[in-house]
Amino acid sequence: MADTGAARLQRDLQRWLTQLIQRDADDPSLQLVTITAVEISRGSYDAVIRVHAPVESLPRELCVARLNRMVPHFEHSLRRRLPRKRLPHLRFTWDQGMDDAAAMMDKLRELRRE
Repeated sequence: MADTGAARLQRDLQRWLTQLIQRDADDPSLQLVTITAVEISRGSYDAVIRVHAPVESLPRELCVARLNRMVPHFEHSLRRRLPRKRLPHLRFTWDQGMDDAAAMMDKLRELRRE
């Protein structure tokens, strides 16, 4: 099955951003961030990067704000690494689905104990 350009870009963005966060983030709490999904808009103008981290390490709003402040650095680094004429603008958001799934698992465990 042929890999589409958008799917390849999503995979490359996830891989490179993970490495950049691990390497360039001064905040040690950002080292615990996981990129759960990359969604590229039609036309590849924007990329929504969904992230999650243990809330104990860094509140979600602060985590997303710090990552979004680093967007210019990430975009500059990605331009040098990815051979594309135009890269999408990056925007980090919290992956609420991960929190919802954890809450559901907690409820199921509670029901099982009863």
